[in-house]
Amino acid sequence: MGGGNAIIFKEKLKVNNLIINCFGDNSYIEIGKKCSLNGIIRISTNCKLIIGDNLLSDYNNRYFLGEETSLIIGNDCMFSGRITFRTDDSHAIYDVMTGNRINIAKNITIGNHIWICENCTILKNTIIRDGSVVGMNILLSSCIIANNSIVCGSPYRYIRYNIAWEKPYVNGDLFKKGLIKSQYWRKTEFE
Repeated sequence: MGGGNAIIFKEKLKVNNLIINCFGDNSYIEIGKKCSLNGIIRISTNCKLIIGDNLLSDYNNRYFLGEETSLIIGNDCMFSGRITFRTDDSHAIYDVMTGNRINIAKNITIGNHIWICENCTILKNTIIRDGSVVGMNILLSSCIIANNSIVCGSPYRYIRYNIAWEKPYVNGDLFKKGLIKSQYWRKTEFE
């Protein structure tokens, strides 16, 4: 652990097995209110991880940040297990003809109310807009996923637009009480 690192946990954080490794200086981690978070966070010099309020992530997930990048996760998200977020590749790759590095690290932005299913890998330069669902076993890299849509497959493809999803478990009492309609019900917009 280096110097000048900051880790801020807001109120009502629930963790079972969370490991945080800070490699270098001036990294910043902020975890919002009422979050449930487990897994591994590896953060390097001058990187920033911000997790909004109400994240439900009870399973083991991995958050890897390097080379002065950021991973921003919005409010009210739900992550299944074995998800990897990676802003860098950990090792340099070069073009042998020019000597130029070809795998520069880049930021990741996860919007509000995003559901990411099991076994997904979210790589650098990816943006997922509000209200969307990322299906199982997807690799996303250098892409923008439209709001209120479902993507699945490898390579990914849109399978549905104009969707909304809600957190209550379909076999639970809260779901059985009737339709729950949150602020995230919107039409899909492509930019």
